[in-house]
Amino acid sequence: MSALLSPPDQLQREQAVEPTRSVLLSAPAGSGKTGVLLLRYLRCLLCVERPEHVVAITFTNKAAGEIKERVMGALQSAESMPINSVFDRDIREAVLAVREHQARLNWNLLENSARLRIATFDSFCGSLVRRLPLLSGLGVAAP
Repeated sequence: MSALLSPPDQLQREQAVEPTRSVLLSAPAGSGKTGVLLLRYLRCLLCVERPEHVVAITFTNKAAGEIKERVMGALQSAESMPINSVFDRDIREAVLAVREHQARLNWNLLENSARLRIATFDSFCGSLVRRLPLLSGLGVAAP
């Protein structure tokens, strides 16, 4: 088996996917942002008892949908994921670990993808307001 190649920005990717770090991911189109977000999200899932405790927030519905689609696709087909780089291998290993973790905790993500909290800033803020209408001031009658 030939040695797997590392992307030129492997060190930055490793830092970005570490769940204990706060990061802002900014990179040009086609640079692998979605893959980095996928791996970070998977690794964060390994740190929680409930998948709802992990929130991924993006600017657009398209980006939120793409990330959710990538997470679900990876969970469904980890064994057939092509491994062309160290980063690909890391993603597959994380997917397999999440599958085991979610099976132990009975998350049933493949049957209930709504448990994955991947949203836009607008929809996330809207969900907070709907849960806490009095604290937000939007559920209080005007004097």
